Amino acid sequence: MTTTAEAEQKLKDLTAKVNAYCDANGLPHESADELALADGITDDQRRWLNAFIEEWDGVADYCTVRT
Repeated sequence: MTTTAEAEQKLKDLTAKVNAYCDANGLPHESADELALADGITDDQRRWLNAFIEEWDGVADYCTVRT
C-alpha cells in the first residue's frame, strides 16, 4: 500500500471478505473481534477470524498512521 486511498479500498475489500465468510459459514454479520470470542464457533473459524483480525489491524494501523 502506498496511498490512503489504497488502504481505504483494502478495508472495503476486507469488509466484503469477512461478510462473505460469515455468509458461507452461517455466522452473523458482527465484528470479527466479537465473533472470535463467541461460543459455538469451530476452532477453524476462530483461527480464520483471528488471522482476519491481524490483517484488518495492519491495514487500519496504516490508515491511522497516515492520517
